[in-house]
Amino acid sequence: MVMNVYITARERDILKQLFEQHDFITVQKLAEDIGVSSRTIHREMKKLEDTLKQYRIIIEKKAGQGVKLTGLKEDIDQLRNDLSSQSSYDYLQDERVNLLICELIQSKEQMKLFSLASKLLVSSATISHDLDRVEEKIMAYQLELVRKRGFGVQLTGEETAKRRLLEALLLETIDEQEFIHVIEKKPPAQTESQTYLGILTSCELTEIDDALKPIFEMMPYEITDNAYFALLIHLGVAIKRLLQHEPVSFEKNELQGDEYKIASQIGDQLEKKFSILIPDEEIAQIAVHLRRARRQNEDFNFEQRNSLISLHVKQLIEYVADELGAPLRKNQSLYNGLVSHLEPAYYRMKDGIFTHNPFAKETKENYPKLYEAVKKGLELVFPSLIFPDDETAFVVLHFGSALEERRQVYSFKALIVCSSGIGSSKMLATRIHKEIPEITETTLSSLIGLKKLKIEEFDLIISTVSLPLDSTEYIQVGPLLADHEAEKIRNLLKRMTKSKKMTKHPSYAEALGEVNLLEKIEVFDKAAKTVKELLQHFRVYHFYNQENHRDVLLSAAEVLKEQGLITDSETLTRELLKREELGGLGIPDSSIALYHCRDACNLKPVFVIFNLEHPYKVPSMDNKEIEMKTLALLLAPEDFSHTGLEILSLISATLIETEENLQLFQSGDGAKMTAVLNETFHKWLSQKFTK
Repeated sequence: MVMNVYITARERDILKQLFEQHDFITVQKLAEDIGVSSRTIHREMKKLEDTLKQYRIIIEKKAGQGVKLTGLKEDIDQLRNDLSSQSSYDYLQDERVNLLICELIQSKEQMKLFSLASKLLVSSATISHDLDRVEEKIMAYQLELVRKRGFGVQLTGEETAKRRLLEALLLETIDEQEFIHVIEKKPPAQTESQTYLGILTSCELTEIDDALKPIFEMMPYEITDNAYFALLIHLGVAIKRLLQHEPVSFEKNELQGDEYKIASQIGDQLEKKFSILIPDEEIAQIAVHLRRARRQNEDFNFEQRNSLISLHVKQLIEYVADELGAPLRKNQSLYNGLVSHLEPAYYRMKDGIFTHNPFAKETKENYPKLYEAVKKGLELVFPSLIFPDDETAFVVLHFGSALEERRQVYSFKALIVCSSGIGSSKMLATRIHKEIPEITETTLSSLIGLKKLKIEEFDLIISTVSLPLDSTEYIQVGPLLADHEAEKIRNLLKRMTKSKKMTKHPSYAEALGEVNLLEKIEVFDKAAKTVKELLQHFRVYHFYNQENHRDVLLSAAEVLKEQGLITDSETLTRELLKREELGGLGIPDSSIALYHCRDACNLKPVFVIFNLEHPYKVPSMDNKEIEMKTLALLLAPEDFSHTGLEILSLISATLIETEENLQLFQSGDGAKMTAVLNETFHKWLSQKFTK
């Protein structure tokens, strides 16, 4: 008698592999044979366990050997027979919902329920129930499901929104290991895994990757693995929709800058590869992806800091600190990390570009209290944005990292590979430092960046994703480092110590004796010189002006030129206006605007303020306008030191740190402003150089 079981296509693939094994097989080997990641295998096996109980079969697991099916021969034969009697196209409801969405988006006409039911081999009643879930899922994309008796069902809305939804579903569906197969040119073992939701194939993604590779090798900056994968998916969906004669309408105000030039090159390559015309609107969307995909690290320079985001980040940290009763307010690393993450994320989400986070569910389950605090904080601080679970989890990882942080010095050097962004890799690094103090030095890398490193220089490699290496060459873990994963690493370190394979690193005492004092003095000297110059040249000017914006900036620049602080007032004016084109510089709910740039015409680091006689409107950071009465200029030479840029970033943060500071820098009281700057610089120098 056939039992009433429900097994997905991927679960069936796992069972087929296990049926053929008389002994243990490693999860890594299973993953390679099926063409998915080890994490996916673990997840699918966990779901299978309940089904196998009905057959009195278990998945036996043995450390170091792998897994195998254990049970009576007749029970295993019964399971095998029941599987052969099932359709090979059985799907779980979530899978059916995603497939339904893809079918509806690609259909130009309404579809009948029985037609959809026959495609997915379920009843019309089941499809009707699934469509309720479809409506829930498309709501965030401003799409509508039209359902009328006798009419059928049709999904309506903007083409841009449809594409965003398709991209999100593909990123949710395609495993990281399958992306690795694409960029490493290793096709998955199973034919079924080469087609994703009936939209894209691995071969098509490989062709797009081939078109991108020569362009990306020449790019002046790197992008994260996640951003690269998202771009591959975006281009794959765009090509499919263009071939289906579904063009996108888009504002063409992005048709400028370095990203547009790169996007045009990508368009040229895709036109040749797929024999289609890539219109300007598509090029503009590619440019947006590239602009949002610039790698953001925690040492971002002051030009990239958006004071509105800085203000929101401080509010978010304060809210979460209050909710958890945790000392987070003065954590500069957390503040910098959140600003560098949220600055691009804010504009990316406003453009409808979302990043898939494979650890979102795990983060939510392991940090429920922190997750809820961050989620509520984001809702309060960014009321105009909806943060999906994936985006919220990235922010949670930043806070989790700050809560876990603990500095210790030990003796192993580890390479940590992670494709999920700064937050998750940093979270794993801090967890490792806490749980395994023997590891003192960690280097973070993306999958794509792995090729640029000499992996033999590291004692061990720890990765959150499967790597194109032998399974004995690295350890795969989750970003939250479960207890059994930490124990696995400890055991490896013990074996390495016994076999003398570890790299010798200096002890704590030895390290103290080898501190390069001259280097530290040199950094301090640069910092002190920057602070001295900023304080020497800080002025508050009372400025009689007309309301012509360019003339105001030019007049301010001429004042600085007369003092020998810049070489060319016309150049500075042009650069300030160019910076303004990227986004408003007026601080919301104030009368102050912070104009800043780094250019060769700037001879010295400069922070000055001009109080205007005649206020006038300028664009603000929240895409509105403010009545500017106070013009603040923050300038740096083009080749300014990293330490110098860090200090300039400190000024913009101080400006909006508190409501009192914001009011003070609009007051015209130069003496009190100087006192605040003095205190800020003194505190920073003390923290920086007395550790």
